[in-house]
Amino acid sequence: MKITTLLVYVISSSVLTMPAYGRVFKDTVQCSYQKLGKPPIMDKCIIEGASGQGYTIGKISWSDGVKNEFKGAWGSLNNWTIDGHEAKSIELSDDRTSIIKNCLQSKVSGIIICWWRNRSIENPVVSQNNIQNSQRLCIVDKNFEPNSKNFRTIKLYHYGIEVDIPSNYRSIKEQDGSVKILHPNYFALFQCISNGGKGGQGYESLDIHLVDRDTSISLKEQAALAVGYRTNIRGEKEPVDVEILNYQVGEIAGYIVNSRIGQSYVFTGLIRGSNKILQVSSNGAYKDFTNLLSRLRLIK
Repeated sequence: MKITTLLVYVISSSVLTMPAYGRVFKDTVQCSYQKLGKPPIMDKCIIEGASGQGYTIGKISWSDGVKNEFKGAWGSLNNWTIDGHEAKSIELSDDRTSIIKNCLQSKVSGIIICWWRNRSIENPVVSQNNIQNSQRLCIVDKNFEPNSKNFRTIKLYHYGIEVDIPSNYRSIKEQDGSVKILHPNYFALFQCISNGGKGGQGYESLDIHLVDRDTSISLKEQAALAVGYRTNIRGEKEPVDVEILNYQVGEIAGYIVNSRIGQSYVFTGLIRGSNKILQVSSNGAYKDFTNLLSRLRLIK
């Protein structure tokens, strides 16, 4: 029996199920609450939630018991909500400490809520060998390296496909066989986090993996659920707000599903002679996503 892991996070009475390659998070952070024209109120908070395919939901719990719920998509400035009200994502930096603060500003009230890690609240129970890495904040280099105009081919023999990627991009094979393709700046961030550093921000990636074909529903329906879905009161899966496009690359035909909630895209296609389906997902630029798809093909 194959067990498929799904990422579920509950906010109030709603349930949002993220793709299996998402993650949950919970951390103690420094935080601030600031009204327009007023100095920020500093506090220590717990931030927790779940993210997948570029979409995040969560809540911030303040020391006085107040909680704020948020959801949205990193990489999108305006597609956020705080307690159900429209908000925008902003980054604030502290010139004195060089700390980058993640912030959301309500479009209704103008209130700004920020959170960031501070060494003084790190978990003190760490091994001596990991102290230096655990205190290192991993961020993306602002000197963004342009995509190479030259390409190289990577062969994914275990999937029976190959793809051309910019020569300065890096690929990582995960334990489950999926392959992550990263821009060099995001690869450096990924390596920093993998080596024990603290993730100060998210990263963009292109992910390639095979999943089982669900024969109880159509390929189009399965494609729609790949971006994420809600479970209704009857226990049925309902896709989030998506746009579905027919797409064919070489001998692989399927659908591109574009989430209207966050910046995430998934291509789901049938591979001839296989009971598996190919899924290529991205939370980065749509142009980079389709460029990768156009250069993907079966190994002859």
